[in-house]
Amino acid sequence: MLIAPQVTAGSHSELEPLAPSQALLALLPNVLLTEPRATQAHLDMLAALVQEVPCLTFRVGSDLDAAAACVVDLVS
Repeated sequence: MLIAPQVTAGSHSELEPLAPSQALLALLPNVLLTEPRATQAHLDMLAALVQEVPCLTFRVGSDLDAAAACVVDLVS
């Protein structure tokens, strides 16, 4: 499972489905800082990954206890 966190205003946290194309965009900044020759291999691997696993956006509010409980519920 791939979870892309996103800090939001307010205290409420929620998980929402994330399209594979959007999940790949969320991962790109991590890859673009790597060694240029390896970048394409990383992109290919991540593109395959987001097609194979569930992808979610985790909108995290200021209530961190509730946010943690949300993740625990997800993985339980």
